[in-house]
Amino acid sequence: IKITEDRKPPYEILLKPGEKIERSASEYYEIDIGNAGGTNIIFQGKSLGNLGKQGEVVHLRLPPQAEKPNNPQ
Repeated sequence: IKITEDRKPPYEILLKPGEKIERSASEYYEIDIGNAGGTNIIFQGKSLGNLGKQGEVVHLRLPPQAEKPNNPQ
């Protein structure tokens, strides 16, 4: 999993089955997941559900409406 919080450098971690991490951001997250079928993301207290198939790569931006850093509105 690669996580970018706000405008900080990306953080990468390889999780084993059953491992958990918690991260904090004030504006947004960009998340790249290498095994969507084996990952459960809980955002603002709610599970995002099934993100994809086993081994599928998924890219997320949370919250989805957050302003992109290189494309201010």
